[in-house]
Amino acid sequence: MVFLSATSLPLLVAVSQIGLANGTMLPENAAALVGAGVLSVLVYPAVARAIRGSQQASTGSQARHVHD
Repeated sequence: MVFLSATSLPLLVAVSQIGLANGTMLPENAAALVGAGVLSVLVYPAVARAIRGSQQASTGSQARHVHD
């Protein structure tokens, strides 16, 4: 669940916009920040599902060994 809560793209976009408006952030840095946020939105949920699936699989196999 930590990976699912780590996707905060709207916050990154807002910070980038503020930084660009104030002149404290270069456009290249803003683009990199938002790009990294987009990647996290795409990658983190898949990682979380994979981790959850592997944990459920290992829990299920442990339960079968106990009952055997």
